[in-house]
Amino acid sequence: MQALKKAQEQYVLPVAEPETNSEDLEAQSSSTLETATEVSSTTANSSATATPKEPEPVPGNTTTSQPKPACTTKSTNILVLGIDTGEPYNRRPRSDTVMIYSLQPCKGRIVEVSVPGDSRVEIPGYGLMNINRAFEIGGAALSKQTIEKLFDIRIDRVVVVDFAGFAKLINAIGGITLNVE
Repeated sequence: MQALKKAQEQYVLPVAEPETNSEDLEAQSSSTLETATEVSSTTANSSATATPKEPEPVPGNTTTSQPKPACTTKSTNILVLGIDTGEPYNRRPRSDTVMIYSLQPCKGRIVEVSVPGDSRVEIPGYGLMNINRAFEIGGAALSKQTIEKLFDIRIDRVVVVDFAGFAKLINAIGGITLNVE
């Protein structure tokens, strides 16, 4: 769990500041200046206590004084397993690629963690071995269980893709053109 939290904090995307141009800034500062002038002239010309006038909203200014409601959408964790065919070694497939994607809508980010396939971890019920063996022994279910235990997280979805599936994905998005000289 510590490793995933550390990775999440390391890959935080900065929040984009709202764009303001020089005209907006000039309009905002002149509006504030006019309000201050009105307040001081009212105070000087009257013996009563003057209440400052609220500045009028500036077009393009998106700041509000009301706090945002708490986000209640849970993050979604997806385990992506890229598997080999098991050939030419005459064995069941292993997961050569182990990726965790955490979609966090409340924070406006997606966190990606890559787990090296040769990482030695505790595979539930089988002991200490390389993480890619979890798929060979128990398929996607054991890989999911191993990752959940290792990172102390909940995995909501599992995606298993082999090289043929990867090629189909590339073709589905229009292919990749390589110019070889």
